[in-house]
Amino acid sequence: MVVVALSRATTPLIAYAALNTTLNELLQHVLEPAMGGSSAFGDADRLGVESFIDSNEERTLYGNRTLYRRTTGFRGDLAFNVSVSDLDPPNVIVIAVESFRFHDSHYLVGDEDPSNLFKGSNITVTPSFDKWAKRGIALRNYWSSWRTSRSVESLMFGQLPYDSVTRSGTTGGQRGTTLSGLPQLFKAKDYETFFTTGCVTDYDTDLGIKPSDWEGLEHRALDWGVHDDLTFQLLGDLLVNKTKAQRSRMAKGEAKKPLFLNHYTISSHVNYKQRWLKLGS
Repeated sequence: MVVVALSRATTPLIAYAALNTTLNELLQHVLEPAMGGSSAFGDADRLGVESFIDSNEERTLYGNRTLYRRTTGFRGDLAFNVSVSDLDPPNVIVIAVESFRFHDSHYLVGDEDPSNLFKGSNITVTPSFDKWAKRGIALRNYWSSWRTSRSVESLMFGQLPYDSVTRSGTTGGQRGTTLSGLPQLFKAKDYETFFTTGCVTDYDTDLGIKPSDWEGLEHRALDWGVHDDLTFQLLGDLLVNKTKAQRSRMAKGEAKKPLFLNHYTISSHVNYKQRWLKLGS
């Protein structure tokens, strides 16, 4: 009984320590064996870290055992170029897709398929994404901060809530922290900024909409919020109306007032049967 009680008490602590990035980093440096005073050890360790960094990147490492670094530029041929007109600045839309995996896209994995994920077939789980990726610029070597709730700080502000995995800006944490990033940058460029998502429906009470109003025969909502088919429909309506207003202003010789929009999906957070199970109940 003592063993059971002890394990039940310590397991959450161990899990929290493993998921807490700051504590994890501290324990890693405290408990890891010393490398010795020889510079050869430091050089070998440094080269081991740099093997994960593209050779064309100009950078300064902040330590021998970390990828944390300052990037100052890149060498080599220009991979792509984006031309922007001051008279017609582009609308910018960033869509974060919940549970989207690199190895589901045959285009991202590549035809060589080194891990044999597609076993010689030409199928792909994401045909629409692959079609658009081929038309644009697809980045295959991209670091993920893990957890959707933490990705807002990473994508929009280039930050990561190191002190907690679960307490981030979208989960009610870090209320005393003021960040500055892409929204502020685009706003300074006279962009109209938006953040949209279907999660969670509690916020709609400010508009007089109760969470129960999303329920019914169509069951537009799930435990985490409103399904993507509805939020994308609303997002599409917003884009149509905004671009129509932009064209009207430009036809009158007025400024376009472009938009910067960040949208987060939610339906794939749960199993695909959730809506249908509730409809049949």
